[in-house]
Amino acid sequence: MSLPISFENVEKAITQMHFEKPEYLIAEDQLEEYLSYSSAELLSADDAAIQSFLIQVIHLAVRLQDHKIQWHPDVIESANEANWKAYELEYEQDLGKYIDYCFESSDEEELLAIVEDSLHEEIEPASAAIIWISCKNLIDSIEQDG
Repeated sequence: MSLPISFENVEKAITQMHFEKPEYLIAEDQLEEYLSYSSAELLSADDAAIQSFLIQVIHLAVRLQDHKIQWHPDVIESANEANWKAYELEYEQDLGKYIDYCFESSDEEELLAIVEDSLHEEIEPASAAIIWISCKNLIDSIEQDG
């Protein structure tokens, strides 16, 4: 199994996104296709910008650690269905409890932490759920070594 994405690579990805032109950005058409699975059309422009930034940071941190994301639609759709089902049914749309569960059940604490830290209180709860789950889907799609 691959090592979790390191704090250093998450920090490096954030720095590159803010101050440099990152080498490993997701292509615009690939990002748009991914966002089509994530209810991004329901987000305000500000929330959509946060979502896109976080998705790029996750992608970049994964690449900096020489891991890959499985971009196949079946993988993304499967993660999306499982995450929404857990959030809506098992955690009764309580995002705080669902986030706690995600931390307990994932090795990718650094990636989850940057997403959680970005969900400030001005974001509507429904939008926060969309952002969280779209990022969680991507994290769940990191290729693991056998």
